[in-house]
Amino acid sequence: PVLRFVVCSDIHLNGEETQPAAIRFANLFTDMYAYSEGCDYKKLDAVVIAGDFTGGGAEKEYQIFNRIVNENKTEETQMLVVLGNHEFIDYRDVDASVGYDVYRKYVNQDVDTDIVINGYHFIGVSYDNNGKTFKGKTAWLREKLQNATNEDPTKPIFVYQHPSPTLT
Repeated sequence: PVLRFVVCSDIHLNGEETQPAAIRFANLFTDMYAYSEGCDYKKLDAVVIAGDFTGGGAEKEYQIFNRIVNENKTEETQMLVVLGNHEFIDYRDVDASVGYDVYRKYVNQDVDTDIVINGYHFIGVSYDNNGKTFKGKTAWLREKLQNATNEDPTKPIFVYQHPSPTLT
């Protein structure tokens, strides 16, 4: 192998440190590092979170997410995270775009990413800032897919979002 990554979604952290979801998320790192250590290729290159890692997008949920990541992820492993619909729930009655602001504060300035790991593109697409659609992302995704294909048409491209990616 030249690459190892794990993908999960729908963690739904609710802001309680001892909730089962928080324990399972921490165990993901423990289990994947133990698995990797038993293989010829020992690295865990990335953990991909395809949305809904919070229950509603509250800052306390993000804080628990970051604590778990900081306590369990090694430096060599990249975190690739996109927003799902749950990251907007707490802000829909006010302004759903606040979901982007909270994500940027705690996770990443870029809500959509194209990260290359060991020569493979990982393209992450978050919901539009309304937390409901991807319509504003299709041109960006098409461009990223075309660029990655032009770079090396023989390699797979990994696209992740919540729910599954579309170009329509």
